[in-house]
Amino acid sequence: MSAIRRNSGAVIVQRIVVLAVLLAGGMSCALAAGDGAESGPANIASSRPTPVSVDATTGFAISGFDPVAYFTESRARPGVGTKELRWNEAAWRFANSGNLDAFKLHPETYAPQFGGFSIVSLARGQLVESDPEIFVMHKGKLYLFYSLQQAVVFAEAPDDFVEKAEIAWRRINRLPDPPPPPPKEVVKSVPKDQPGVDIFGLSN
Repeated sequence: MSAIRRNSGAVIVQRIVVLAVLLAGGMSCALAAGDGAESGPANIASSRPTPVSVDATTGFAISGFDPVAYFTESRARPGVGTKELRWNEAAWRFANSGNLDAFKLHPETYAPQFGGFSIVSLARGQLVESDPEIFVMHKGKLYLFYSLQQAVVFAEAPDDFVEKAEIAWRRINRLPDPPPPPPKEVVKSVPKDQPGVDIFGLSN
């Protein structure tokens, strides 16, 4: 998808409608700001590489958009050529040095969930590239979508989509199932003393 089509007036109007729906559904974005000194390309290791949605033309993850800007500015912001690093076997771009440094320290916090692929498509068993300008922040995590319609559908039952997408993601990447939650501690009730009967006061 081209940047021109994504930034057309019709899409902007649609995004306003989608934003209203998402906010009504309890979706929220974290707000902050920051900039820093210039930094050159760098590399950071990933614990276990998993697929990342990479633009076929530019070769950058999530089409070269800054993953940290979603958190700090609540918007999709393109990165710049002087702020790049490699993580999870993909190249990422950032809008400023502060965002690059934040990602370098905590990449799994700022990276979009499921490699930036569309969460709704993944929940339906398909690995589909997303549009980086269509996103939702849900419970402190970043999710991207293929279309505006998918974002509206996600807002209706976000936790259900996340659960289904996680199952599909583990299957695609052959990841182990998460450990089961610890059993709840059963508290045995202590029988209360029953009122006694004064047998000595009873008449024969």
